[in-house]
Amino acid sequence: MSGSPQRTVAPGIRAALDRPAWYLHRLRSMPVQELPHRVAEQGRRFAGRLPHAPADRPVGTRQDTGLADAVLRWRDDPGVREFWRERVVDAADGGAPVFGLRSAVSAAGTPAWDVDPRTGDRWPARYCFDVPPSPGGGAEVKYVWELNRLVHLLPVAAAGAADDDARCRALCHAQLTSWIRENPARTGVVWRSGIELAIRILSLVVVLELTSGREEDGALEQLVGRSVAEHVGWIRRFPSRHSSANNHRVAELTGLLVAEAAYPGLAPAGEAAAWWREFEDVVGRQFHPDGVPAEQATGYGLLVLEWVAIGLRAGALRGHALAAGTRERVQAGARFLATVVDRGGNVVRIGDDDDTRLLTAARPHTDHPRAVLDLLARALPGPPPTPARGLSTFADGGYTVWRSEPGPDEVLWVLDHGPLGMGELAAHAHADTLSVHLHHAGRPVLVDAGTYLYAGPGSWRRDLRSTRVHNTLTVAGADSSEMAGPFNWRRSRRARGRLLVARSSSCGWQVEAEHDGYLRDHGVLHHRTLAGDAAGRFLLTDRLTGARRVPVTWSLLAAPHLDVSETPEGWLLCDTGTPVLRIDVPDGWRRSVRYASPEGGEGWCSPAFGRLLPASQMLLSGWLGGSEELDVGITLVAPARRPPDRTEVDQ
Repeated sequence: MSGSPQRTVAPGIRAALDRPAWYLHRLRSMPVQELPHRVAEQGRRFAGRLPHAPADRPVGTRQDTGLADAVLRWRDDPGVREFWRERVVDAADGGAPVFGLRSAVSAAGTPAWDVDPRTGDRWPARYCFDVPPSPGGGAEVKYVWELNRLVHLLPVAAAGAADDDARCRALCHAQLTSWIRENPARTGVVWRSGIELAIRILSLVVVLELTSGREEDGALEQLVGRSVAEHVGWIRRFPSRHSSANNHRVAELTGLLVAEAAYPGLAPAGEAAAWWREFEDVVGRQFHPDGVPAEQATGYGLLVLEWVAIGLRAGALRGHALAAGTRERVQAGARFLATVVDRGGNVVRIGDDDDTRLLTAARPHTDHPRAVLDLLARALPGPPPTPARGLSTFADGGYTVWRSEPGPDEVLWVLDHGPLGMGELAAHAHADTLSVHLHHAGRPVLVDAGTYLYAGPGSWRRDLRSTRVHNTLTVAGADSSEMAGPFNWRRSRRARGRLLVARSSSCGWQVEAEHDGYLRDHGVLHHRTLAGDAAGRFLLTDRLTGARRVPVTWSLLAAPHLDVSETPEGWLLCDTGTPVLRIDVPDGWRRSVRYASPEGGEGWCSPAFGRLLPASQMLLSGWLGGSEELDVGITLVAPARRPPDRTEVDQ
């Protein structure tokens, strides 16, 4: 795509009408002590539109942070140099990859920074807080945010440093110069969110560290230094606190630490030390004691660990190190996430995932989870965590994992019995309590429906967070937890999961859990048991305890690469003709398979942000209650003898 599209992103009528409702739900979720902060924040937003002087502190000479070395260490890993060369080719025409698309290219031969790569719409160049991030009309701000993070330059800069390639340096410098000159501080939606500014600080610092060092780079050094100072000032003015102190605040603090490491003295006296203390505090709250990400989203758990690895490197330059308790919490997070990454490198995707990459943007995306864990291990330092085998119960965060011994036919099950999400908003959680997930032989088999888009057209955001598209039981068509907006859940209507039994022996293993999400409206508790043996046979049992029978829908979603066919007993799942899984269901239930439902939601899977693929969703419908049980047999049909293959798209 090239040229200058004529249409400008503008707030739609529905977006304008929905905004008051969004504010009302957000207000209801806030603790009382947050209200003064939000009032003061609105005052700062108003003051921010007033004329301002340039950064009031001298930036000084940039210092190496060592983060470039962390990127260059990957140069000899399999596939990395080839990936770098591909990204250099991508950058040669001035464009950039954005969630599988290509950015528009300006007349100057650099990315058109304000153009949505998906729709071709142009985002307005107004004061940042006058540009709503969700204006309606199908606009998805993540695309233009992703482009303006500048992480696409990391592999290009790495190639230039590894091969001493002047062309790569010129490409990076041209795009850095273009971005800074065309995106003045406080202008446009790309200045609206602290996490975006933090990622851009990281990109500016590391790309320059990889490509600079010549006398002729002096002007660019000054330009970047001033821009970093503007970024730091804006993050300091608008910190993500209280209900927003999730992965966003970890990002902001890490960005500040990276900026201060690159430009010593940029922060006022004593403030950098305060950043580190807050970094430790916020990081410790991102994980339950057993290591489960507090946001109940594995993708965001990996993102936090990558921020932590970067923050540790930046902090070490100022003599900072994690306190023992925080270090243990981070190590627990790494162990949990290692346990839910299969032998093919696929993480079990639970909850939201926006596929954010930081330094790992310089690696092929197919090995992202392992790259993050390796990066963290080097920063701590220590060996990468070893995945737990057998039955592992993470009672604080609410997951039980069964993982067989290593081998080509590895089996990985996850049962979700945890809290809905983190804090007052539970922003990135799904209504998926008691969902199950299955990976086999290094490939996903039974999966979460994913995220797709955070805004965009239609009702996808609502549909893909709903109970009916997850691998669990839906009662009377209702969600087990009630949404209060695209990043909010009603606090009084959230399902509470509870682990009842987790046991294993030489003969097999069994997990039992329940949740109360349907107790208030339907008078029933959902109880689920998952059991397995060494022969690859599993039994999934659901029952409802309460006073009456209710209509239910039972669901399992097959990964998009699998075909599902009906059998007399149930369904057979095949991978390019090879049987993988047999599902046997009891008589008396109405069976169906939804594939790419035109109504949305059912029969769809998003394996990566912005990607939506048809998938087979197996459904059972009927009535359940009293002493009745719904028993579904699941059997691995044939061992896998081929190398594991990633199903996620290489963005």
